[in-house]
Amino acid sequence: MLVLHTVADSIATSDKLWNGFKDSLLWTLYCKSLQVLQGGTDFIRAEEKQRELLAAEVTQLIPRTFHRDEVDAHFGALPLRYFQIHQAREVFADLALAHRFMHQQIVEEDKALEPVVSWHNEPDRAYTTAKVCTWTAPGCSASSPARSAPPGSTFSARKSSAGAMASSSIPSA
Repeated sequence: MLVLHTVADSIATSDKLWNGFKDSLLWTLYCKSLQVLQGGTDFIRAEEKQRELLAAEVTQLIPRTFHRDEVDAHFGALPLRYFQIHQAREVFADLALAHRFMHQQIVEEDKALEPVVSWHNEPDRAYTTAKVCTWTAPGCSASSPARSAPPGSTFSARKSSAGAMASSSIPSA
């Protein structure tokens, strides 16, 4: 039905707008949608393979002071979407932040409740990113810090292997 509607809409607009490229895109969408609707699982395996390759790439980036269990915990605790939108270096940076936080819990008992913060300034892109890793607390959510953020800021939070990790992009002045 989607295919018929798309073709009819395009031809009704102008019969000169339809071309081979649009035709191939539409048929690709149709075939992939049909597979999913008929219970196909190829896309699930493709996501799993992509995540495995990303984990292998991240594992190559970690120093000897990290344990493979930390990578496994990080990949096990975060949602699939996280791994679809982040490159290996970004995943490693978040893993390193969680590692610093957990190291602080074990080695520096007087700092056990302190969050670990990472700042990254992007002056050419006119924003600064702040990442915070801390324990998850009841009643805390991504909307709590967002209420006090300056206009134009973005804020996201996610559960990490260490607890809660938040990321905020703040426009530079």
